[in-house]
Amino acid sequence: MCSQPVLAQPNFNKPFFLQTNASTYGMGAILSQEGEHHAVASQKPKLHPIAYYSATFTPMEWNYNIYERELLAIMKALTHWRHYLGWTKYPFTILTDHANLLYYKTPKKLDDNENQTLLKPELFINTIYPTPTETEKRQLMIIIHDHPTAGHPGRDETIRKATEIWQWVGMRQWISDYVKGCANCQQNKIITHKKKTPLYHITTNDGTLPFQQIAMDLITRLPQQAGYNAILTIMDHGCSRAAIFLPCTDNITGPGIAQLYLDHMYQWFGLPS
Repeated sequence: MCSQPVLAQPNFNKPFFLQTNASTYGMGAILSQEGEHHAVASQKPKLHPIAYYSATFTPMEWNYNIYERELLAIMKALTHWRHYLGWTKYPFTILTDHANLLYYKTPKKLDDNENQTLLKPELFINTIYPTPTETEKRQLMIIIHDHPTAGHPGRDETIRKATEIWQWVGMRQWISDYVKGCANCQQNKIITHKKKTPLYHITTNDGTLPFQQIAMDLITRLPQQAGYNAILTIMDHGCSRAAIFLPCTDNITGPGIAQLYLDHMYQWFGLPS
């Protein structure tokens, strides 16, 4: 509640999304709408929360089966947000992780608990998307991505095809990771950006002594300090990879650099090869 995403005001020109979940002793729900858009136009916007709701079950409701508690959570959320969902001009979607909640759409004999719990679903519910299992997700990918007739489309096209068949929370990230891990896609992927030139590694002979192969450079235009405004850097390309920094001025000449090397390096390492 104190960090992004903060709650947004409802926009009745957009469809609502209702996410519910139930435990043994209570339920929770989130009412959302599509929020900010992705950089990729083919991807749908992320869901942005409008309101949160939670409630505890009564001791009698503790004895309900899990699918009855999940259905009860939906009905409690619908009742709580009826002023939003009862007259919305666009169909809203319920996101749930229990596929057995689809049972209410077929005729059957309801027990007393269900008769007491159910409002008329047609007053509220337009679409329910149960969260698929991992096996069902992979079977969906075989149809719309892996099969030869699918042609291994890219991430955005795979997401577009998947949303026409099924929707679940976090599906875009799951599909993105799936396509990224597809061996065929990675082997045949067309590189649309220029390759970076690899860094050149300066080679050295085996057994080279310290500071026998060096590189020197000047760091200039530094603030004046004790009469110096530049630094001579001496880098060893051999085994030590050490660097020596010697103060100097930005008008130093070649003989001046040689003198600095003679004064500070020669007595320890001799002349470089």
